[in-house]
Amino acid sequence: MMSGRETEQDAWWDHACRELVPRAMAATTGCDPGCAREVGADIASRGRAFARCGPSARDVLITPFVEEAIHHRPLDAPLSVRSAVVVVVRNSLVERDHALGHLADADIRAITKVMTELLHAFLVMRPRAREAGWLAGEFAGLPGRYPRAWSAFATTTPGLRTCNFAQACCPRPSLATFRSSFAGPDQRLQQLAC
Repeated sequence: MMSGRETEQDAWWDHACRELVPRAMAATTGCDPGCAREVGADIASRGRAFARCGPSARDVLITPFVEEAIHHRPLDAPLSVRSAVVVVVRNSLVERDHALGHLADADIRAITKVMTELLHAFLVMRPRAREAGWLAGEFAGLPGRYPRAWSAFATTTPGLRTCNFAQACCPRPSLATFRSSFAGPDQRLQQLAC
């Protein structure tokens, strides 16, 4: 039986995060089952909190991660959802386990892809807060803790969900190209002397 505030969608999300994700993590990554359950619970909590936030608050939360999320898969998922996955999943305890070496880069990519589909479904099913700037859960205190950053992001994000971001049409430079574009110290001194 669900509590007064828990919806059917919340129960579905909790099951996905607390049961399916840890089971898959333990089976495919070799992650300790207890640790995988902890990660799943953290993702569940962060996802519910994000889902309860108002639209403009969600926009502010995802803004710092839009550029990172441009290359996340699946590419056909809305950029706002891929950015939300960074907030909800990649910035969860998944990051801790990755930093500790318990999850490889390939594991992170696989988790990101699967959770993009799950989070997208959850956000579509779950109604948003009526107040545009409403923040919930662990996100509620962010404007007070980081007032300048929050204000800066809030003023630059109106309509972010409706923007159509595209990858740059120029190729990504390689590190070798970057290094070769700078002359060594001896060459710069010779150029200055001429």
